[in-house]
Amino acid sequence: MSVSLSQSLKRRIIRWSIGQKIFAGNLLLLIIPLLIIFTLLLQYTFTRINRTIEEGMKAAGIAIVDMIKLSVDTSVSNYLRAVADKNLQLVASYHQKQRSGELSEARAKEAVTAIFKPQKIGESGYIYVLNSKGETQVHPRSELIGSSLLQVNDFSNASWSFVLQQIKKKTGYLEYLWKNPNDTEPRPKALYMTYFQPWDWIISVCCPQNEFFIIIDFQAIEKRMATFSYGRSGYAIMLNDQGEILAHPHLSALQKTEYTEQIRALFAKAELTPRLMHYQWRNPNDEHPKNKILVFRKIPQLGLIIGVTAYEEEVYGGLFSTRIVVVLLTLIAALLTVGAAFFLSRGLARPLQRFARQLEMSDQGGEEYRGGCEIHFLINRFAQYLDFMHRTNDKLQAEIQFRKSAENFLQIYKHIFDNATEGIIITDADGKILAVNEAFTTITGYEAHEAVGQNPRILQSDQHADDFFRQMWQSLTGKGSWEGEIWNKKKDGTLFPEWLTINCIRNGHKKIIHYFAMFYEIGELKKREKQIAFMAYHDILTRLPNRAFLEHKLTKTLLELRQHGGRLALFFIDLDNFKNINDVFGHHQGDDLLLQVSQRFASILGSNDSLFRLGSDEFVLLMEHFDNDSMLYLMANRIQAVLKKPFLLEFKKIYVNASIGISLYPGDGESSMEMIRSADMAMHKAKREGKNKYILFTRSMHDELYEKFRIENGIRYGLLKKEFVVFYQPKVNIASRRTSSLEALIRWNRGGKLVSPGQFIPIAEESSLIDDLCLFVLQTTCAFLGTMKQQEVIVPVSVNISPRQFHNADFVDMVEDLLRSYTVEPRFLELEITETTAMKDVEHTLAIMHRLREMGLLFSIDDFGTGYSSLGYLNRMPVNTLKIDKQFVDDLQANGGIVNTIIAISKQMHLNVVAEGVETEEQLLELATMGCHEAQGYYFSRPVSMDEILRYLLNEKLGPRTTST
Repeated sequence: MSVSLSQSLKRRIIRWSIGQKIFAGNLLLLIIPLLIIFTLLLQYTFTRINRTIEEGMKAAGIAIVDMIKLSVDTSVSNYLRAVADKNLQLVASYHQKQRSGELSEARAKEAVTAIFKPQKIGESGYIYVLNSKGETQVHPRSELIGSSLLQVNDFSNASWSFVLQQIKKKTGYLEYLWKNPNDTEPRPKALYMTYFQPWDWIISVCCPQNEFFIIIDFQAIEKRMATFSYGRSGYAIMLNDQGEILAHPHLSALQKTEYTEQIRALFAKAELTPRLMHYQWRNPNDEHPKNKILVFRKIPQLGLIIGVTAYEEEVYGGLFSTRIVVVLLTLIAALLTVGAAFFLSRGLARPLQRFARQLEMSDQGGEEYRGGCEIHFLINRFAQYLDFMHRTNDKLQAEIQFRKSAENFLQIYKHIFDNATEGIIITDADGKILAVNEAFTTITGYEAHEAVGQNPRILQSDQHADDFFRQMWQSLTGKGSWEGEIWNKKKDGTLFPEWLTINCIRNGHKKIIHYFAMFYEIGELKKREKQIAFMAYHDILTRLPNRAFLEHKLTKTLLELRQHGGRLALFFIDLDNFKNINDVFGHHQGDDLLLQVSQRFASILGSNDSLFRLGSDEFVLLMEHFDNDSMLYLMANRIQAVLKKPFLLEFKKIYVNASIGISLYPGDGESSMEMIRSADMAMHKAKREGKNKYILFTRSMHDELYEKFRIENGIRYGLLKKEFVVFYQPKVNIASRRTSSLEALIRWNRGGKLVSPGQFIPIAEESSLIDDLCLFVLQTTCAFLGTMKQQEVIVPVSVNISPRQFHNADFVDMVEDLLRSYTVEPRFLELEITETTAMKDVEHTLAIMHRLREMGLLFSIDDFGTGYSSLGYLNRMPVNTLKIDKQFVDDLQANGGIVNTIIAISKQMHLNVVAEGVETEEQLLELATMGCHEAQGYYFSRPVSMDEILRYLLNEKLGPRTTST
């Protein structure tokens, strides 16, 4: 009995020791690696967080320094550019005086230099001028004027290397280092240059960078810094290089002075690169100092120190909390590991304990223990599981593949759901929110855990009536979907519009089990729509309604007047000579003038009046429901009265007039377009009659415009159908009474009748059709010269050239091509230009005339004495002939002095003189007595066709002419 007890106790001890060993082994295998991993992870996490915090503060410091440098560079560049542009306009104005002959080039440059020299940029900045060779034209240092900066002996060429960039770029902003003779180290400077090509001047406005304090508005930069924040209480500060506080959001002006020494000591060892330091600081309202972190950086060229500071407890607060949480998690994990090891060891020891009991049962049964029973047991169990695995292998493989596919699809759907740009809500059939995506949180402000379980009514804005939601649910239950615009409310109470789409999800029994909603915010879209709508119907500059709005309102008003009666007046206002304002002062000043004009017009509007801007300098004032015509004249006088006061542009007084056209309803139009067109016609008539006046529309204006339109279309058709012909009138030598040359004159054979040139030439000159007519006359004349050459009766032919055609850029090339195409000798072609054409843009006229004269063409000045000629310019022109206008020949007794003067000028300049409009023998004899060389007029021949003039020339060649035609 005692032996049996001892054996039983021994077996129990064996079973207990086996369990403990398994427990200890599991505990060591689990807890030791876990502790090592947690320790390394904790160290890495703390180090990484600390580094991230410091790098974030350094990045914030660099960002605000870059912001200030960018603001300074932009401000200085814009300031220097404005000074350069203003002085460029000054140079251009003096160059215009040079071109007009008011000043010589040397006097103009001296005047500009006298203005440039005293100008200062900052304290020591100045203006200097180079040319393309690097030679100084203007400089405060007189000894440098006229010398090449690239060859100055006082400095090395390296100090002047930026001059090469100036000569190459000529315009733009440039930074460089500059060393004065008395400086030990070079100083950073900046300049902005602009180029004036007529004088080859590179105008440079320069200033040392350390003087930017004078140019830059640092108060604006301080305000911008005050808006900067880092975290909850971090802020930016700014000092100058003397340690004086320039910007601090928590210190008053007096406190800045009190804290200067404390902050100056803190920044005493600042370097160029960003640094991070820890220090103690006590704010004015704090009882005790607090630990803070500071990252700062110097900007040497501006003499500034910029810093970003924050409290340590705020910056590292998350780090301290993270440490505590990680330590607690480590302890909890250790405890869980001990428990897991205990239960795992019990589970692993249980089969061995059963094996020990089996040994005990074998002993009780009288059988001797031989070992191996536990192995037999495990083999049997393994055999059973192996057999089971063989039977279910195919089924498991199929199920695994299916689950993998399902998981892949679920991952794809989840990625789409999470990353969709539209907000997504999924609810159950009762409307309880089951899931939302990240876009939902971004738009509404509700986090997922705040929305899940709630009803979408948390977004309700109370902006829609019950009928709105009743129709929505009717659509959902009937169609299974709803789509439309709805106003909702964000978490912070902000109302916003959204475009919402809701769809029902049904099961196999057609029962609704879920609702799926997608939405996106359309606030910006609606804002853009309003802006687009405003831009479509308003002028961007003056914010006045535009032409489209005028037509809409006028159409609506006219409809009301037809139904209920009443009168309406439309004032079409156009500023006189507005183009000159843009040319002299620039378009930006022209825009400023238009703003001032619109404000003055708005000040005289009555309750029934509306003001519109159609474009450029055109305004329309609409007056509705006026009682009598006196109100029309009163309004027109008011418009002119508000313009009499001067306008201020760049501190200069500018005076502006306006021409006004007025149309009335009923009478002057039935539609908005007709009313605007009638007022426009009246305005143009006011322009033609001297400007600065108002005129009411009359039906004759429309008839006149229609006649011009009819003739213009007729000219186009006539050119297409070859209705135009060229007639020729001879010019006769007074002494020999023989033809010396011909003049080509265009005629319009319209339906068998010749249309007078006075009817269609002015209209052709108002459009581009005069170019086609002149080209037709030139081509026909060149062909006729070829015909005369074949008949051996060739004489020079003169062709009248319109001002528009003469000043075309390709006119010289066109004439050259015609001479080459028709093989015409240039000496037989003479170009007639009027005195006005010759004096318009004289330099350009001289350039064209000399090019054509070099080709061999002749020139004559037509209608001489009717314009304002400069004899100095006329002497420079390669002119062969002066033509005395017919108005002087008609009454030689009254105009004899003028004719004698013209002939005397011609003799002095060795020019031929032709008198136009000679119709009597008395006129011819008197002109001969005066010394006139040639005559042209009906006394010899009217303008005739090509065939008739050929017969005329052949008859003259065969014998002396005895009769005139």
